[in-house]
Amino acid sequence: MKPSERMTDKMMLKAYSYGDRKNYEIAIINLTEQWFRYARRIFAIARSAGIGLDLKDGYRDGSAKFMIYIEPDRPLYEDFFGDKDIVFLQADSEEIENLYAGNEYMESQTLLFTYEGIAHYRTSQDVGYQTAEFDLAIILEILNHKLQQK
Repeated sequence: MKPSERMTDKMMLKAYSYGDRKNYEIAIINLTEQWFRYARRIFAIARSAGIGLDLKDGYRDGSAKFMIYIEPDRPLYEDFFGDKDIVFLQADSEEIENLYAGNEYMESQTLLFTYEGIAHYRTSQDVGYQTAEFDLAIILEILNHKLQQK
């Protein structure tokens, strides 16, 4: 597993609980074609209805897998971020599963976004977590372009 300068099918975001990030919390989203079609559809419907004016309008979405790091040492992936909150990964599914093994994790419950496309994932199991904000509109545009080139 290593960070990528280009957009890949795996996006890792810093995650926060009530504004804090004490245990190197992250969330990883697999940007699959299925994810793209669902997110694009929901985003288009919400925008046409004028919904999504702030980050209170959410849609059920379990695409993000949150992880709370429980080891005492600083995880290697933390270096991938640098001063950013988002990083794209070059990793296979086994590497991602190994990352989650031995740590606590939970699936997202909601994708929230603004009309302009600024988004984050949220979960509220036991403790509420949310990801750093990301530009959903740009990601959908890039994925749309990639899928058209296939």
